[in-house]
Amino acid sequence: MKRKKIKISFIGVGFMSQIAHVRNFFNMKEVELVDIADVDIEMAKHVKDSFGFKGNVYKDYKKLLENKPDGVVIVVQRPLVTKIIKEALKKNISVLSEKPPVYSVKDYDNCFKIQKKNVWIKGFNRRWDGSLNDLKNKFLKYSKDLGNLLSTEYSIKAGNTYLDQKHHSKPVLKSKFFGGEKNNYPKFLPTKFKQLYEMHWNSTCHYLDLYNYFNFKNLKNYKTSLGKNFFVTNFDAELNNNYVNCTLNIVNSKVIDWYENLVFNFSDGQIYVKFFSPLYTGSGHKVSINCTSKNKKIILKKLNDNSFKNQAQGFVNLIKGKTKGKQNSIDGIFSIQTYENLWKNYLKK
Repeated sequence: MKRKKIKISFIGVGFMSQIAHVRNFFNMKEVELVDIADVDIEMAKHVKDSFGFKGNVYKDYKKLLENKPDGVVIVVQRPLVTKIIKEALKKNISVLSEKPPVYSVKDYDNCFKIQKKNVWIKGFNRRWDGSLNDLKNKFLKYSKDLGNLLSTEYSIKAGNTYLDQKHHSKPVLKSKFFGGEKNNYPKFLPTKFKQLYEMHWNSTCHYLDLYNYFNFKNLKNYKTSLGKNFFVTNFDAELNNNYVNCTLNIVNSKVIDWYENLVFNFSDGQIYVKFFSPLYTGSGHKVSINCTSKNKKIILKKLNDNSFKNQAQGFVNLIKGKTKGKQNSIDGIFSIQTYENLWKNYLKK
């Protein structure tokens, strides 16, 4: 008996969608690519023909949703993503949304109330990296001889090296933008800060979810500084009843390479994670464990991994019911709550 394929549609097939998402779903035997919605119709037609989509190309994403695919991948301009997510979830369509999925706790709550049995994966592709999963699952084993956890630090300079990954189909329109209701910014945020809020949120949501992934909760004592090209914050976190100071430092800079590091500092050593750009196929991470008490250094084998490929497969598995959706997807509330608190702290100054 021939198994029924999972029907996946795309809303938005621009640069990020092409290099990170479409190709991975295209390579899955259990998936059938159906419809595309994009304002750039000519580009969308090129993508449709190149990857063998079986359905139609629409300029209006609502027509795509009316066809009720099993899942929809939403990769659109940031100010509109939440509106489209809500409409898809209302039709009981499972959603994979590129980060950031929401712009306020209010938006998150609205989407979460709509979600029922359908799946909603909210960005953060890192959780699908085998090497990061290995570190999380064996964290106690790897840190056994390192003493007490004292602090954790995260820093990134998101380099432009991924830009050598060209469009599969180049855009035809110089400017494209879906119409419709935009995201809700928090009410406490002054209008003059909305652009800065959006710029930093695009980077920060992903990395706050990384802290959530390692179970850093109950954050307090926020210390925030903001600038045009940087976002820096310090906060205390409670982990296993011990207070851990955390530092998050994100710099949007025109650097050539991709510098991204996560460090866990212990009383007798550290665990150091060097990330490679997630847009490279087979990127993975390099994990080093330094034990000062035993003068020993271990470098774990870097897995030849592809987080976007694993994410696509994970999304399909969730739709097929092999795993439970809400159990296996980062909920997203942690990052947006924390981000709003950082801004509240900043605006008090």
